[in-house]
Amino acid sequence: MLDPAVVVPTNARAPWWAIVLRGVLAFIFGLLVVANPRLGVALLVLMFVVYAAADGLVALATAVTHGRAGLPWGWWLVEGIVGLAIAALALARPGLTLLAVVLLIAFRAILFGLFELGGALAGKGLDHRWLLGLTGAVSLIFGVLLIANPLAGSLALVWVVGVYAVVFGIMMVVVGLRSLGDRHDVGTRQYAT
Repeated sequence: MLDPAVVVPTNARAPWWAIVLRGVLAFIFGLLVVANPRLGVALLVLMFVVYAAADGLVALATAVTHGRAGLPWGWWLVEGIVGLAIAALALARPGLTLLAVVLLIAFRAILFGLFELGGALAGKGLDHRWLLGLTGAVSLIFGVLLIANPLAGSLALVWVVGVYAVVFGIMMVVVGLRSLGDRHDVGTRQYAT
């Protein structure tokens, strides 16, 4: 049986120190977010703006691609425009409270859930349209739950991001350090033969 560490060239993998650095940065970020929810709020707003803008651009690109291929493209166009508009609104108002961001996320989830459900119902030629419909239903339920209790939703979002970053950071440090050990073992095996 071949050892993957021998088959994959060392330079094709990330350096161990880069993996450890990534883990340390994630860990510090997570601790800062958990210790200082205001920082978590600012970062959450920024992450939401970047995500919504990127998602809107991808939806617009999909609309163009589908239009050129003669496939249904209207839902994609609307989704792209709405995504960019929501990103612009959040960016133009950096003083938004976490409550407002949660409500924007909830509104986006409900609206896009409806779009995805509509796309699943209208997309007769789409493969796996049931999966698109399921995605729409999950988005819709998520949005409704956030609106039902936005304060709990906002706190949960900040804490989930912070705790995730701490756990992710610890795991990446372990992976990086194990990678260093694996590379040392590979080098020793190569010189031993």
